[in-house]
Amino acid sequence: VTVSVLYCVSARFNRKSIMATSDLFEVVNNAGGMPMAVLTHPRTGAKVNVHLQGAHVEGWVTATGAQPLYTSPATLYKEGKAVRGGIPVCWPQFSDLGPCPASHGYARVSMWDPIAAVDDAKRDAVSLTLRLGIVAGAPDFDTATAEYTVTLVGASGLELSLRVSNSANASTPLEFTTALHTYFAVSDIASARVEGVLDECVYADNLEKRAMKPAAVIRTFEGEVDRIYHGSNGAPIRVVDGATGAVTTVTATGLDDTVLWNPWIEKAKALADLPDDGYKHFVCVESAAVKNKVTVAPGASWTGTQTVAYAAGGSPTSKM
Repeated sequence: VTVSVLYCVSARFNRKSIMATSDLFEVVNNAGGMPMAVLTHPRTGAKVNVHLQGAHVEGWVTATGAQPLYTSPATLYKEGKAVRGGIPVCWPQFSDLGPCPASHGYARVSMWDPIAAVDDAKRDAVSLTLRLGIVAGAPDFDTATAEYTVTLVGASGLELSLRVSNSANASTPLEFTTALHTYFAVSDIASARVEGVLDECVYADNLEKRAMKPAAVIRTFEGEVDRIYHGSNGAPIRVVDGATGAVTTVTATGLDDTVLWNPWIEKAKALADLPDDGYKHFVCVESAAVKNKVTVAPGASWTGTQTVAYAAGGSPTSKM
């Protein structure tokens, strides 16, 4: 295992010093002139972009050139605005389920610092870890720090691991909700399918004021979907692109719920950073901890991990 420790601990860092510390990634400017780390697997050539604002993963390219994540072509790369697509980190709250005034919390619009890069040849994995220190103006979380590790695994795997720590000097436990808001690219939502454990899970329907609904099979999309599935417990969920046959499989540990979302026609039109037809080209499957808040005692930490594996399809698949 080769480890590069990056001596950068301030939110406003010296970009040139960062670039000189590791040959596993480089920091470049994104389309909005903001810093973005490009992590490259030295053996497979797979790549992933990680925006330092939000530790936001975007632009994952497998060794074969596939791009399993969706990013809106109309996204706004600007300070204080989350990228529309990729994998926003919703922390320390998901949606409005917490004390933060902004939906999905502050992590996705805060500056994170790269602190370590690791090449684990035995695992055939390369990773970048970023750190978010205590954020001013967040009194409910003034003892919380977070680390986020983005790992390219082999030719077509991606692992995201969020570690949250509560200071040993804290007087109370830390409580939060969280989600890794992953946008998976599909050729056409009309032929996309979601398969796996969600068929067996009850869910809160956000279209009906989070009314609880019994488990029901969902295969294809015919309208807006906004659901929080309880008790998926990280079991496999497959996103199938019916046009290409490609399958992206999601598993998780420490994230016991799953959010399923597609805004459909009218809400897509209302989103300034999404084309009117953008809803056709993605489905969000988000590993989450929502039903039960995560509790972290003083001096303790918690880790939630989402793993994504992409497999190209040989031919289009039919609907089930």
